[in-house]
Amino acid sequence: MAAEPGTSEVRQQHRFDQGSLERYLCSHLPGFPRQPAGALAVRQYSSGQSNPTFYLQKGGQAYVLRKKPHGPLLPRAHKVDREYRVQKALYSAGFPVPEPLLYCSDVSVIGTEFYVMQHVQVSTWKRQYDAAAHTDIPAMNQLAEWLANNLPPDDNEERLIHGDFRIDNIIFHPTKDLNA
Repeated sequence: MAAEPGTSEVRQQHRFDQGSLERYLCSHLPGFPRQPAGALAVRQYSSGQSNPTFYLQKGGQAYVLRKKPHGPLLPRAHKVDREYRVQKALYSAGFPVPEPLLYCSDVSVIGTEFYVMQHVQVSTWKRQYDAAAHTDIPAMNQLAEWLANNLPPDDNEERLIHGDFRIDNIIFHPTKDLNA
Protein backbone atom coordinates (compact mmCIF):
# COMPACT_ATOMS: atom_id res chain seq x y z
CA MET A 1 0.00 0.00 0.00
CA ALA A 2 1.30 3.44 -0.87
CA ALA A 3 1.43 5.57 2.26
CA GLU A 4 -1.51 7.94 2.58
CA PRO A 5 -0.12 11.50 2.99
CA GLY A 6 -0.55 12.80 6.51
CA THR A 7 -0.43 9.28 7.97
CA SER A 8 2.14 7.28 9.84
CA GLU A 9 2.47 3.87 11.42
CA VAL A 10 -0.15 3.36 14.12
CA ARG A 11 1.23 4.89 17.32
CA GLN A 12 1.97 2.49 20.18
CA GLN A 13 -0.70 3.94 22.48
CA HIS A 14 -3.37 3.61 19.75
CA ARG A 15 -2.60 0.09 18.51
CA PHE A 16 -5.42 -2.44 18.31
CA ASP A 17 -6.05 -5.94 16.97
CA GLN A 18 -6.24 -5.33 13.21
CA GLY A 19 -7.22 -8.95 12.54
CA SER A 20 -10.22 -8.59 14.84
CA LEU A 21 -11.19 -5.35 13.08
CA GLU A 22 -10.88 -6.99 9.65
CA ARG A 23 -13.05 -9.96 10.71
CA TYR A 24 -15.67 -7.57 12.11
CA LEU A 25 -15.73 -5.42 8.97
CA CYS A 26 -15.98 -8.52 6.73
CA SER A 27 -19.15 -9.57 8.51
CA HIS A 28 -20.74 -6.18 9.29
CA LEU A 29 -19.75 -3.63 6.60
CA PRO A 30 -21.56 -4.16 3.28
CA GLY A 31 -19.16 -4.04 0.34
CA PHE A 32 -16.04 -4.53 2.46
CA PRO A 33 -13.55 -6.63 0.43
CA ARG A 34 -13.22 -10.25 1.47
CA GLN A 35 -10.64 -12.86 0.51
CA PRO A 36 -8.47 -12.92 -1.54
CA ALA A 37 -8.21 -9.14 -1.51
CA GLY A 38 -5.16 -9.22 0.80
CA ALA A 39 -4.68 -8.05 4.33
CA LEU A 40 -6.22 -4.91 5.76
CA ALA A 41 -3.69 -2.05 5.82
CA VAL A 42 -4.05 0.46 8.67
CA ARG A 43 -2.26 3.80 9.05
CA GLN A 44 -2.90 6.57 11.57
CA TYR A 45 -3.55 10.17 10.61
CA SER A 46 -0.67 12.12 12.09
CA SER A 47 -2.32 15.18 13.62
CA GLY A 48 -5.47 17.04 14.39
CA GLN A 49 -7.75 14.62 16.19
CA SER A 50 -9.08 14.32 19.70
CA ASN A 51 -10.33 10.89 18.68
CA PRO A 52 -7.61 8.80 16.98
CA THR A 53 -8.32 8.56 13.25
CA PHE A 54 -7.09 5.85 10.89
CA TYR A 55 -6.86 5.27 7.15
CA LEU A 56 -8.00 1.75 6.23
CA GLN A 57 -7.29 0.17 2.86
CA LYS A 58 -8.08 -3.26 1.48
CA GLY A 59 -8.55 -4.49 -2.06
CA GLY A 60 -8.68 -1.03 -3.62
CA GLN A 61 -11.27 0.19 -1.11
CA ALA A 62 -10.41 2.97 1.35
CA TYR A 63 -12.18 3.96 4.56
CA VAL A 64 -11.60 6.18 7.60
CA LEU A 65 -12.02 4.84 11.14
CA ARG A 66 -12.49 7.07 14.20
CA LYS A 67 -12.32 5.60 17.68
CA LYS A 68 -12.17 6.62 21.30
CA PRO A 69 -8.68 6.81 22.78
CA HIS A 70 -7.72 3.99 25.16
CA GLY A 71 -7.58 4.61 28.87
CA PRO A 72 -9.53 6.73 31.35
CA LEU A 73 -11.49 9.60 29.76
CA LEU A 74 -13.38 12.58 31.07
CA PRO A 75 -17.11 11.95 31.35
CA ARG A 76 -18.97 12.86 28.15
CA ALA A 77 -15.70 13.38 26.23
CA HIS A 78 -14.73 11.57 23.02
CA LYS A 79 -18.34 10.57 22.26
CA VAL A 80 -17.81 8.78 18.94
CA ASP A 81 -21.39 7.49 19.09
CA ARG A 82 -22.65 11.09 19.14
CA GLU A 83 -20.18 12.08 16.42
CA TYR A 84 -21.45 9.19 14.25
CA ARG A 85 -25.12 10.11 14.80
CA VAL A 86 -24.52 13.80 13.99
CA GLN A 87 -22.52 12.96 10.89
CA LYS A 88 -25.19 10.47 9.77
CA ALA A 89 -27.92 13.10 10.23
CA LEU A 90 -25.89 15.69 8.32
CA TYR A 91 -25.20 13.23 5.51
CA SER A 92 -28.86 12.17 5.34
CA ALA A 93 -29.90 15.83 5.08
CA GLY A 94 -27.53 16.36 2.14
CA PHE A 95 -24.73 18.21 3.88
CA PRO A 96 -21.22 17.79 2.42
CA VAL A 97 -19.78 15.28 4.90
CA PRO A 98 -18.35 11.79 4.28
CA GLU A 99 -20.94 9.03 4.46
CA PRO A 100 -20.87 7.30 7.87
CA LEU A 101 -20.97 3.58 7.14
CA LEU A 102 -20.88 1.66 10.42
CA TYR A 103 -20.88 2.24 14.18
CA CYS A 104 -19.57 -0.42 16.60
CA SER A 105 -20.22 -0.22 20.36
CA ASP A 106 -18.67 -3.66 20.99
CA VAL A 107 -15.39 -2.81 22.76
CA SER A 108 -14.20 -6.41 22.39
CA VAL A 109 -13.48 -5.78 18.68
CA ILE A 110 -10.62 -3.24 19.01
CA GLY A 111 -10.75 -2.18 22.68
CA THR A 112 -12.98 0.91 22.24
CA GLU A 113 -16.10 1.83 20.36
CA PHE A 114 -15.51 3.16 16.84
CA TYR A 115 -17.11 4.10 13.56
CA VAL A 116 -16.15 3.81 9.91
CA MET A 117 -16.90 6.40 7.26
CA GLN A 118 -16.41 6.89 3.54
CA HIS A 119 -12.97 8.05 2.47
CA VAL A 120 -13.37 11.14 0.14
CA GLN A 121 -11.13 13.42 -2.04
CA VAL A 122 -11.23 17.15 -2.52
CA SER A 123 -13.40 16.79 -5.66
CA THR A 124 -15.99 14.75 -3.75
CA TRP A 125 -16.08 17.38 -1.02
CA LYS A 126 -16.58 20.18 -3.57
CA ARG A 127 -19.36 18.28 -5.35
CA GLN A 128 -21.09 17.59 -2.02
CA TYR A 129 -20.73 21.22 -0.96
CA ASP A 130 -22.17 22.49 -4.27
CA ALA A 131 -25.16 20.18 -3.90
CA ALA A 132 -25.85 21.29 -0.32
CA ALA A 133 -25.15 25.03 -0.51
CA HIS A 134 -28.29 27.15 -0.21
CA THR A 135 -26.56 30.49 -0.71
CA ASP A 136 -23.35 31.60 -2.35
CA ILE A 137 -20.54 31.83 0.20
CA PRO A 138 -17.54 33.50 -1.45
CA ALA A 139 -15.07 32.23 1.17
CA MET A 140 -16.14 28.61 0.53
CA ASN A 141 -15.86 29.11 -3.22
CA GLN A 142 -12.40 30.60 -2.72
CA LEU A 143 -11.39 27.65 -0.52
CA ALA A 144 -12.66 25.12 -3.09
CA GLU A 145 -10.83 26.92 -5.89
CA TRP A 146 -7.62 27.10 -3.85
CA LEU A 147 -7.84 23.39 -2.97
CA ALA A 148 -8.44 22.41 -6.61
CA ASN A 149 -5.52 24.58 -7.80
CA ASN A 150 -3.10 23.39 -5.14
CA LEU A 151 -3.42 19.62 -5.33
CA PRO A 152 -0.10 17.79 -5.50
CA PRO A 153 0.85 16.09 -8.80
CA ASP A 154 -0.71 12.85 -7.52
CA ASP A 155 -4.02 14.35 -6.42
CA ASN A 156 -5.48 10.97 -5.49
CA GLU A 157 -3.31 11.06 -2.38
CA GLU A 158 -4.64 14.20 -0.59
CA ARG A 159 -7.95 14.04 1.26
CA LEU A 160 -10.15 15.86 3.73
CA ILE A 161 -11.26 13.53 6.48
CA HIS A 162 -14.12 15.34 8.18
CA GLY A 163 -15.73 18.71 8.62
CA ASP A 164 -14.68 19.55 12.20
CA PHE A 165 -12.96 22.81 11.25
CA ARG A 166 -10.84 24.19 14.07
CA ILE A 167 -7.19 25.11 14.45
CA ASP A 168 -6.06 21.80 15.99
CA ASN A 169 -7.63 19.89 13.10
CA ILE A 170 -5.63 21.77 10.47
CA ILE A 171 -2.32 20.57 9.08
CA PHE A 172 0.00 23.37 8.03
CA HIS A 173 2.86 23.16 5.56
CA PRO A 174 6.13 23.24 7.53
CA THR A 175 7.70 26.07 5.47
CA LYS A 176 5.15 27.65 3.10
CA ASP A 177 2.71 30.39 3.96
CA LEU A 178 -0.85 29.67 2.79
CA ASN A 179 -0.94 33.04 1.02
CA ALA A 180 2.42 32.54 -0.72
